[in-house]
Amino acid sequence: MIEQRYDNRNPEPTTNAASDEAVNSEEDYWLKKATDAYITSTDYCRTNVWRQWRKNLCHFRNQHDYATRYAQKGYKGRSKIFRPKTRASIRNAEAAFARALFSNQDLVNITAGDSGSEDQRVVGVVTAQ
Repeated sequence: MIEQRYDNRNPEPTTNAASDEAVNSEEDYWLKKATDAYITSTDYCRTNVWRQWRKNLCHFRNQHDYATRYAQKGYKGRSKIFRPKTRASIRNAEAAFARALFSNQDLVNITAGDSGSEDQRVVGVVTAQ
């Protein structure tokens, strides 16, 4: 089995080859399956989506990404103003969701089953309130 360790600052995995041990029981078999699934999923996440997640999180915090030239020591004394649209677009989407959620007063339209019956009409009006 190959054991992989990750450094939080470096998204690329470093691999250390370890000896494959024989699987001698069903519990060991499932434990090996779970470990392999975890390593594979973590490896995929680190190589395909981790950089974009990190970039989006930095932009949400109004910071430059760690991999840009603005994060280097040479740019330390320069302006700190950085205005990405990530946070603004998220806030706009949240506001639109809240407006859509609370804009409709009549979520349920209750009417009488028999409109000729006075009792059913009254119950429909009371229930709708």
